[in-house]
Amino acid sequence: MRDPSYDILVATAGREIAGLVDLWTFPDFGEGANTSMIQNLVVTSKFRRRGIAYALVKHVVKLAKKRGAKEVHVSTGMRNKKAIALYRNNGFMKLYAFLEKSPV
Repeated sequence: MRDPSYDILVATAGREIAGLVDLWTFPDFGEGANTSMIQNLVVTSKFRRRGIAYALVKHVVKLAKKRGAKEVHVSTGMRNKKAIALYRNNGFMKLYAFLEKSPV
């Protein structure tokens, strides 16, 4: 993917992929600056509970800052307590409802 507004970081353990996170950064008219959004964060079950997700989030937030983002957004299921705790431990706050509708 050669889109300069998109980054993907991959965590490896030896020759295995342990996890990944991707980040979209785009101009936000309302903020008057760039905003970044974590689209996906995945750690394979074999490598969970080792701090990999925490490290990926921490790293991608630094990358968002480098990209000039004023904010980093992420969404997860309301019942995904582990993901919510992970993001809160990385300084994220619950601010808004994220709504979704299929165009079909």
